[in-house]
Amino acid sequence: MSRSFARSRLSQALALALLGLSSVPLLAQQSSDSDADQSELDAQELDEMVVTGYRRSLQYSTENKREEKGFTDSIFAEDIGKFPDLNIAESLNRIPGIQLDRDVNGEGLNIGIRGLPQSFTKTLINGGEAYTASIGLNRGNQNREVDLNLFPTEFFNKLTVYKSPQASLPEGGVSGVVDMRSARPFDNEGQHLNYTVQLDRNSIADKVNPRGSALYSWTNDDSTFGALAGVSVVRSRIGVRGWESVGWMNPSLNYVQCGIEAPAGVDPLSTRPAICNPGGGGSLQMPNTV
Repeated sequence: MSRSFARSRLSQALALALLGLSSVPLLAQQSSDSDADQSELDAQELDEMVVTGYRRSLQYSTENKREEKGFTDSIFAEDIGKFPDLNIAESLNRIPGIQLDRDVNGEGLNIGIRGLPQSFTKTLINGGEAYTASIGLNRGNQNREVDLNLFPTEFFNKLTVYKSPQASLPEGGVSGVVDMRSARPFDNEGQHLNYTVQLDRNSIADKVNPRGSALYSWTNDDSTFGALAGVSVVRSRIGVRGWESVGWMNPSLNYVQCGIEAPAGVDPLSTRPAICNPGGGGSLQMPNTV
């Protein structure tokens, strides 16, 4: 009788142990289901994720390059005036295959594409040809190159370099075509004001150079009309020490400097003599000796 009672107690203990083990997966399964339900609720509450800033600009550049048919690189400024460079030439220098030519004060002046000179580059503004412009001291540019330091970066939000010819582009860009898209009101709907103020000092000239810009854009509530206006001011006073022959021309001599008498009725200081080019020559030689 006692042996039968022991078996009954043992069987009850085993049954309780098995019941406890079988309940563990059930509890774990219930906890997993609760986490999944909570994750679904969190996912449903997130309606939209907006990426802004530099990462979004990279996304735009990647999508634009994927959609283009030729070899094209683009730079986007997602918000107006986000280019960190002083002018458009320095911004374009970030694109592979672009060589930057700097002026005497170190700022970017114009660009070359794939090692060719700047005169082989075609420059467009909103798809239209940019006429030749220069801030040279003695003359304007004699070729196609455009001095890009004339354009502040705050007024443009997309720069595109076409490295292969396309039927939709104007002819003339042997090395490539640069298209600069200006900022527009509906790029950022609503009312926006962007401004920048910079100061730098040239130690040789001992002058402080201010630089500033302001850009204001506005669109109405119905998104049917918009306006944009901007102003940029740069005052640069620099000093350079050195010797150079570029940019200087030999002046013509007048009659007085040539030592000849001016014809009747002609100003002696006029630089119109027929020929004023004195010269001379000579040689010294010692015969060979043994």
